[in-house]
Amino acid sequence: MTNRVSFKFLILIVFICGAKSNSDYDYYWRDYNGAIPPDAVTAAYGVYIGQVYRNCTLIPGALYSENQNFVGEFYGKFETKTNIKILCSHGLLKWVMVNLDDVPFEDPDCKLVRGGFEGDTFNWYIGRYFHENMWKVSKVGYQHFKALSLWTNSGSYVHIKKFEVLKVCR
Repeated sequence: MTNRVSFKFLILIVFICGAKSNSDYDYYWRDYNGAIPPDAVTAAYGVYIGQVYRNCTLIPGALYSENQNFVGEFYGKFETKTNIKILCSHGLLKWVMVNLDDVPFEDPDCKLVRGGFEGDTFNWYIGRYFHENMWKVSKVGYQHFKALSLWTNSGSYVHIKKFEVLKVCR
């Protein structure tokens, strides 16, 4: 029982800290209950941006409305249908093509949308890419591997250098 209460408290703290740090920008995370909210951010037709907490890691990924399934990259392909958050916004979020081999990642006019973290070490941002005949949403690492870490249908992962990243502009 105390582990369940501690987990809920941790999620509440993460949400409060995230909401405070994003107060200048109009995006937020809602609990996903099986229905897509009208203010949900779309990544592609039938694909939304989800977030799941697992092993001290907050993982961004794809939420497929057709089967209510979250798929993200966590040392390979990770899937779940429970305890999912969905990214929502009333503001202007946009997908921007980047090539991390050629173009600087930072943009003074826009801010990357933070999608999660791993421990106290890495922040994850949100990227998308059309791969294996479908749109996939996954984590973008800037500090560690400087790529979109994308899950594959076989269960492994690949690092993509040219993809779209989600940004918000004031």
